[in-house]
Amino acid sequence: MPLLPVSSGAYQVYLLLATQVTPDATTLRLLREAVHRGEGLITANGVAALPDALGQVMGLQASTALPVINAQALDVLATAPGGAAQRDLNPSLASRIVVPQSAQTQAILTGRLPSVPEQGALSDEVANLGRVDIGYFGTDAGTSNTHLSLTSVGRIRNTDGSDRFSVWLIRNSGDTARNMVLASVTGGYSSALTITSHTDTFVASPIVAGTADHVLSDNAKTIQSVAAVTSVFNDARLVEVRDNPGAIALWANAINLADAFDWTGAQHQVHGAIHSNSDIRLAGAQNLLDGPVHYVTGFTNTGSQNLFTFPPRQVNAQPLPTLLNLDDFRPGGAVALAVGVQYFDQGAECAAKQKWHRTPQDMPLPSGVYFIPCDVQVDGDNPRGNVTLVSTGAIQITGAKGSFQPFYQGVQFATSQTGASAIQLSGSNTQVGGLVFAPNGTVQASGDAMVFTCPVIADQIRFAGSKTVIDARACAYATVQRQAPAVLWNAFGTGWAAYAAFDWQAAIAQYETPPSTLTNLFGGVLAQVAPPQNPLRTGTVVPLTALVQNRADPFTGTLKLAANDDSSFVPPTVSWALAFTPQTTTFQTPSNIRLGSGTNTNITATVSATTPVVVDPLKQTSLSVTHLGGETIADLVAAVSAIGSPDAALSAALAALQAAQASLSANDSNGALAHLLDAAEAGGQSMNAQADALRTRIDWIVWASTHY
Repeated sequence: MPLLPVSSGAYQVYLLLATQVTPDATTLRLLREAVHRGEGLITANGVAALPDALGQVMGLQASTALPVINAQALDVLATAPGGAAQRDLNPSLASRIVVPQSAQTQAILTGRLPSVPEQGALSDEVANLGRVDIGYFGTDAGTSNTHLSLTSVGRIRNTDGSDRFSVWLIRNSGDTARNMVLASVTGGYSSALTITSHTDTFVASPIVAGTADHVLSDNAKTIQSVAAVTSVFNDARLVEVRDNPGAIALWANAINLADAFDWTGAQHQVHGAIHSNSDIRLAGAQNLLDGPVHYVTGFTNTGSQNLFTFPPRQVNAQPLPTLLNLDDFRPGGAVALAVGVQYFDQGAECAAKQKWHRTPQDMPLPSGVYFIPCDVQVDGDNPRGNVTLVSTGAIQITGAKGSFQPFYQGVQFATSQTGASAIQLSGSNTQVGGLVFAPNGTVQASGDAMVFTCPVIADQIRFAGSKTVIDARACAYATVQRQAPAVLWNAFGTGWAAYAAFDWQAAIAQYETPPSTLTNLFGGVLAQVAPPQNPLRTGTVVPLTALVQNRADPFTGTLKLAANDDSSFVPPTVSWALAFTPQTTTFQTPSNIRLGSGTNTNITATVSATTPVVVDPLKQTSLSVTHLGGETIADLVAAVSAIGSPDAALSAALAALQAAQASLSANDSNGALAHLLDAAEAGGQSMNAQADALRTRIDWIVWASTHY
């Protein structure tokens, strides 16, 4: 349900905490201008949408669907209120990922992205997102051998059967990305698009009237003009969208490198995402790729009978999907302290033998974490152990029928070694239960019928052999691990706004009894955004208390309040009956006064008696309130008109102010408010040196017309 507009100006700080209701557009614009004139705002509900008005105030990039991150820890920075602090979050806290533009981060979340990628039928995702890209690997030469083409593929309809979008397929079958423009022939729609190589791009256009002809152009050169077909666009192909690949099976991190991911094996099954920051070369046959397949520079499939759950697609290069730091495993480090007696420093053996070598008589390996600062060799049949092996040299596992489970935080084999043989796994029928990690070197997996239940992450990957299964879907460490801003604040105009990437109220209730890090941080942020008392001005509502004390004989009479100008009392009651007896000697009542025009308001309280004798006035006192004078829309129209050589935005602000003036003359207060908000927004876009101060003056007129 929508949230009814609030009257900004009635308060000093606003909190957006609701998770099930959405402020309407006018409310958001009112809040934006409230902050700009000096009030405070905290948004802390963890919802998916960050509308443009809130994004401006918060200093964040707006989004209709902020990505989810399941936070496992929160670290408060030393510069935040209260100083550095840390809070583990177990179970994880559902949060959002935001992109700061001017906001200052006060706390950081560490967590993991969801294990399942965003996915759906192609036609549904085009309707939701407006654009979906999938790989194209055919031989289409395009229109006039340009390797570019435009096709109308149907229309997306509303529930009432009317057309909502026309849908277009732009194909780039060439080897390079192309910058294109898709536009309606009759106007009203034009979109600049970068179409990556070997890609089919589906785009939804709002132009649906008549034949809805569209034209595709490249550097002002027309490629193709096409009329929209009238049939419904209904493509049930399953696609995955956005950046999160879900659970990762195989990840090659090298950038701009040929054959970074080379797959020659056959009859493998991979359940989970495959990603290469360079290319993917698939030459094996009868393989199942059950998950997203992402590549940055190229994808070739020369094998046969390979099955894909999702069409492979080109993406931007991504950072390593884990925050794992192998230096933490060194002697005296965080891991050694965490595992205690089950930490095994193998430095002495490495120094003596220059290699760490284990054979069948050494099996099973004693459970624990092994730090091995030299090459590792495990050979012979049936190698096994509940171990985490971290090396600075090459790791080679050649024994058949191995069985390994990770001892610490999902890590099985990890090395900082560079080169083509950082980790070699060639033991057939071997089971590896943890992460295989070589961020600087190559992992080679060539054994037959191997089973991996966590990811392989390396600089490069060579995947051969046959009938190996990699199924990372149930691995707790298979999802992308990231750090993201948790709490931020931003100066906007003369006010402050703060944003939390999670439901702050729910988080405090779930994790803190008694109050601790989250509660203290909220208090500090609230103190930061709460403004000092704004100066009194025309339109300010000032609370009053009228107190009458009878110090003599009982009487009945009246108390009256009056102002010497056009101020008004809220509520409008200005007279109260008095009845003093020997038992009742005091009368007190609250009231409020909305300050009028001018700069000084005198408030007079008068007590009169009616019995036993008439005395008027019996007693009188007064209060003088000095305040700032108010402005009118006409004042601002004159101020903007006096600016020489206004830019386009300032001219738009003037037009909006004049429209507000006209609406007010027609007693259309809602229309006047909308135009005032338009004027403030236009002022915010102006580069004129006077624009920001003018915007603040507009904000105060908005304040005067909305608060109560």
